[in-house]
Amino acid sequence: MFVNVPVRRGFDTVRSLFALIEGKGFICGGYARWCASPVIDPVAAGDVDVYCYSDESFEDLNVLLREHLEVAIDTPRAITFKRTTSGRLAYVPEVQLVKPVSKFKIVTKGSKEDVLSNFDFTIVRACITSPSEALVDEDFELDELRQVLRLRNIHCPISSTLRCVKYAKRGYRLRPFDILPLFLDWDSRDEAYRKEIIEGLGDLQRAMDAEEKLDSDRLTAIYELLNVD
Repeated sequence: MFVNVPVRRGFDTVRSLFALIEGKGFICGGYARWCASPVIDPVAAGDVDVYCYSDESFEDLNVLLREHLEVAIDTPRAITFKRTTSGRLAYVPEVQLVKPVSKFKIVTKGSKEDVLSNFDFTIVRACITSPSEALVDEDFELDELRQVLRLRNIHCPISSTLRCVKYAKRGYRLRPFDILPLFLDWDSRDEAYRKEIIEGLGDLQRAMDAEEKLDSDRLTAIYELLNVD
């Protein structure tokens, strides 16, 4: 399912972060994709996602990162840190420390393979394992070269659709037949789940239209339903 490929760019930029989190967490997702992509000029990554081996390693890294960086925002999904021009993590791209979850279909802690297996697209199933190598999905390089979105997991058909739109804006495409699982997944959900999703999206839209903030507990519940990225 996973293979090793070369890190082709970008490691020096996160070398200090890689050393800081070693043994407690690892860099996965968009930045790792950019580093390992076989494309000459791959789609850039906006931030660096750090995942943890355990709840304990998350707590350790949360303390450690706060010694070097200021917190920009703390959401139900992750803690985002501000960039800095000084200190050990100077000029490292924006860091997101992903909160550890292992609930139902959502897994954001554990081994590198555990976390990667939970990612949705083959093109984001990438993890930097050393200065020279990355662990990626077996179809990662092919799909990166073709800029294809191949779904491996659907945590929520609505959030997966939103992520398809997000990556389509970056130049990736979803093959027509691969759209079908999103509809089949929605149809397979029970009525209570679909009702919760519809009501949650309605609450979120009304808050956005009114330029208001939702109650934090309500927002957390919607995030958990959608697994928003």
